[in-house]
Amino acid sequence: MKPLIIVNLVYAAILVVCFWIFAFFAQGAFVNPVGLGIGVFLGWCVLIPMFPGVLVLLVFNIYGVFRYWSKYKLMTLLPFLILGVAIKGLGFWDVHAMSIRRFEKYLPDYETIVERSEKEHKPGDWDVMGLPEGYRHLGYLVVTYDDKPISDNEPNTLFVSFEVGHFGVFGHTHFLYSSNGEITSGSKAYRGWPHRYRVNEHWFRVSD
Repeated sequence: MKPLIIVNLVYAAILVVCFWIFAFFAQGAFVNPVGLGIGVFLGWCVLIPMFPGVLVLLVFNIYGVFRYWSKYKLMTLLPFLILGVAIKGLGFWDVHAMSIRRFEKYLPDYETIVERSEKEHKPGDWDVMGLPEGYRHLGYLVVTYDDKPISDNEPNTLFVSFEVGHFGVFGHTHFLYSSNGEITSGSKAYRGWPHRYRVNEHWFRVSD
């Protein structure tokens, strides 16, 4: 039983390191220096080889439950807990927290781009642009669009979306500015971003 636990601990540590590398290249915890396309490719090159190992470990862990249950009881479930913490607790959640901290650090720069977008955007347009020199640390591209209000007496809601992470075919991560501080049901942003986390009064971290 002890060797199985040690193997899981070692593999969990390697897995966490791979998640952090993937976060650097593709998930918005950093804006990597090689660009989004190459970054996603490199991130997956690191992460994909780890999946077969996880499956193999799961098989051995299941075997361990049947082999050692009579002697160790609930202790045989510890390897599953180790892998679960590595994947859930130390992987994706820390990436999310790092991404939020990085965003808050550069919030004044994000708001500078938003102010520029508010001045240049024409109602009804869908503007996609790269970030100007001096602001490329904020993400890879900016999308600006507006949506009709619920009431005719209210102005259109302006959305400015910064792409900061890319999970390959599985989705994207953006920081989204909403001029009225809301993502109302039925809006373009609501339909496009099923996973939404409010960062402050006007900003959200969103993903699909």
